Amino acid sequence: MRDFEGFCKDVERNIGEYLPQDLNVDDIRIQTVEKPNLGKRTALSVRLEDQVAAPLIYMDRFYDMYQAGMPEGEVMSRIADETAGALKDIPIIPDYMNRIDSWDAVKDHLIIDAMGVSQNRDRLPDIPHRISGDIACVCRIDAGGTGTILVSSSLSARWNVPENEMFETAISNSMKVRPAELSSMEDLLAELREDEPSGETWNPEDPDQFLGVITTQDRVKGACTIFYPDVQEKLVELSERVGDLYIIPSSVHELLAVPARNGAREEELNHMIHEVNETCVDPADRLSEFVHKFDSRTKKLTCSTPIPALAEKDPSEGSHPAMLQGEMPRPRRTRLSI
Repeated sequence: MRDFEGFCKDVERNIGEYLPQDLNVDDIRIQTVEKPNLGKRTALSVRLEDQVAAPLIYMDRFYDMYQAGMPEGEVMSRIADETAGALKDIPIIPDYMNRIDSWDAVKDHLIIDAMGVSQNRDRLPDIPHRISGDIACVCRIDAGGTGTILVSSSLSARWNVPENEMFETAISNSMKVRPAELSSMEDLLAELREDEPSGETWNPEDPDQFLGVITTQDRVKGACTIFYPDVQEKLVELSERVGDLYIIPSSVHELLAVPARNGAREEELNHMIHEVNETCVDPADRLSEFVHKFDSRTKKLTCSTPIPALAEKDPSEGSHPAMLQGEMPRPRRTRLSI
């Protein structure tokens, strides 16, 4: 039985024989991609002629099938079926994605995202970021609904614009295309039950609205809204009424807020966050293990647990190139993976 590396090499060498013959395949390769929270993963990339995007098929579970005794030919057939299905759904990549080296081409498509500091310590030195507690604000290029490219230090250097301008642009864009919403947990649960939510802003002075939810209107990747000026202004306003606020990093999709005066202890909240992360949150969606506090006096967000400073990047090591789900853009003809 081959090891994982040997298995992947066989897939790269032989998968073309299992793919439908009517596919005009231009490139097949096994590549390593780096995912937030998950580290490096190995994936098969198959690109068709005249296509910019290529799906990524992760090899881990197929290798598990092989190790469990499934015949190699059947494993190959399953990989081929999944790849062919993904190739049929290849989206149209916007033209500006072929010009990501140009600031003028991408500046209107920059958005921000939230990434856990502790879980991505090795990766963040290669990425422009702003840190608040254990939460990092990073920039991405929105590929028109087909995925995003995480902005690396090497990519931002090509734009030759000040980092502050890049973040200000990304935050401004995000506030327009992904507005923030601060609602009560009761309203969120009502929405999940398909009941009619009240639509009222969270009121922490109401005993029936013990918990608030900070997210985007579409409930996707909403933790980054903590870096929106309007959300920060709202937290200042609320803290002036009810005192310090605990901010619970529920996931990359939302944050929970609760008045600190309600009596919960930071140690208990940290334990709760850890348990929920381990049992309920997909590893790719985890943000932090630690409760944060919005201080009513300083108007700043801090982490309950001191976070060691990130290591400085050795300039001689260079930086990782920009990636759309891990794929490396090339000059003239950019290959993007979704």
